[in-house]
Amino acid sequence: MIVEKIWEIKPEVSSEFRNQFPEINPVILQLLYNRGLTDQKLIDEFLNPDYGQGLHDPSLLKDMASTVGRVVRAADKKEKIAIFGDYDVDGITASVILAETFKKLGISGLVYIPDRKKEGYGLNKKAIKWLQAKHINLIITVDCGISNIDEVNYAKELGMEVIITDHHHCPDVLPQAFSIINPRQKDDEYPFKELTAAGIVFKLVQALEISSDTELEPTFEKKFLDLVAFGTIADVAKILGENRTLVRYGLEILGKSDRLGIQKLVQVSRINPENLTTYSIGYQLGPRLNAAGRMDHANQAYYLLTTKLESEAESLAKKLDAMNRQRQVQVEKIIKQAKERIGEIDENEKIIIEKDKFWSIGICGLLAGKLKDEFARPVIVSEEGEKEIRGSARSTPLFNIIEAIEKCQDILVDCGGHSQAAGFVVKKENYEEFKERLEKIADEKLKPENLKDILEIDMEISPENVGWDLFSELEKFKPFGESNPHSRFLLKNLEIIETRPVGNNNKHLKMRLKSQEKHWSAIGFDLGELSQTLRIGDRIDVVCTIDVDEWNGARELQLNLLDVKKIANC
Repeated sequence: MIVEKIWEIKPEVSSEFRNQFPEINPVILQLLYNRGLTDQKLIDEFLNPDYGQGLHDPSLLKDMASTVGRVVRAADKKEKIAIFGDYDVDGITASVILAETFKKLGISGLVYIPDRKKEGYGLNKKAIKWLQAKHINLIITVDCGISNIDEVNYAKELGMEVIITDHHHCPDVLPQAFSIINPRQKDDEYPFKELTAAGIVFKLVQALEISSDTELEPTFEKKFLDLVAFGTIADVAKILGENRTLVRYGLEILGKSDRLGIQKLVQVSRINPENLTTYSIGYQLGPRLNAAGRMDHANQAYYLLTTKLESEAESLAKKLDAMNRQRQVQVEKIIKQAKERIGEIDENEKIIIEKDKFWSIGICGLLAGKLKDEFARPVIVSEEGEKEIRGSARSTPLFNIIEAIEKCQDILVDCGGHSQAAGFVVKKENYEEFKERLEKIADEKLKPENLKDILEIDMEISPENVGWDLFSELEKFKPFGESNPHSRFLLKNLEIIETRPVGNNNKHLKMRLKSQEKHWSAIGFDLGELSQTLRIGDRIDVVCTIDVDEWNGARELQLNLLDVKKIANC
């Protein structure tokens, strides 16, 4: 069922702002303003990302100097370092970057990525004890650790030091680690706060490269830009500021990457390596890498990115592709079960909280995200174990889910995450109290008007302005992603001259639309149901992005429909 969306057009720029930039196309100026780019410096950085100028000094990160010094000391003393990563794409790519850098520095050690199902997120004492038995002197966390107070203390009791590199929300009390690199720390003066784990590790590599105590060549870090782009996009980070520069340059080399695993993953995904985009990573390659941690063990994704054997790369890529298909089937089945259980939602239900012993924690996050999109409110989905309940939460922009969860920290085993995505572990005997507290917090924070399915629109434009000149201007906004999506336009009073459902089970809607003398092809993904009510000759208003349809060498503009409303009395 297609849920009716509320269309919300962003505020129009003021005449004063327009007068500051008379040379910029008014449509483009509005789009820049919508992204918070309101001065010449920010606009120039956005439209012309420059590798030399767009990256900040890594030494500005708090504890970077002491971290570099500790790594150099480990190299000099032949200490063994364990890289303790995370099982998602960001954690895996960051682990690869750090491991290959340490290998270049002659540092021995190992990479430890926990089992999502058996160990859960972040450091755990059993793994730390195992690392001690492997004679590890120093643990460096990647994409985790910022909430692991007890575990860091335990490692210290066993004679190991811990360095934390993380980008998640910082709790009020931080672990007593040797050093912490996380730009979200309250007293961290690093100017860009949105780096992912891959981005933070990249900054550590830059700092090691700059240090006079290492012999890394000046451009060593550039070999990892493909992995930084991969991790940044897959983690749904903001593609603005420094991230935009990293992703822009990373995408340029990703299609030419000499990593056999990436080459084979691109092949099984049936993607043209010369046309890799943020969509390719976010919706095609990333889910396949993530499938390893969700369905089996993330080590297989790590091996894929590091193998030097073509046969192994091909085998692993095919295995991850099969896992991803299996994951898709499972998610669709469980979504159906969950929606039947949830039933009709009224405005008094501010948050959805569900659990089941048959819902694997590996797919709870995906399930929560899809239900959040469907019901336009925060969702928490958990796997019920014998003694503990492990859950994933996804939230809307108006409700900070990690802050809400942290208010229940006294009854939780563990938690961590971001404002709109988080995870937790709670003992079964505390689950109902945890649920009641979250429901109360959501009830206090959210109003009925916050629970509408809002479709944000950049601006309304005249259909006559849709052409190749505008498309060329919009191309300057690439790479698209979080906080810089494809621009959404409202076009009014278009006439339908062709319409039909297409795709498996008639899931999508294909149309040709007309305004005066202009015609466009249009596609509405997941809008196939509308074919039952729309007819040739009807007039409609649409919210769309402007794309290109290429087929058999032909190239034409295409409207990618996000929503359609039939004009009354038509």
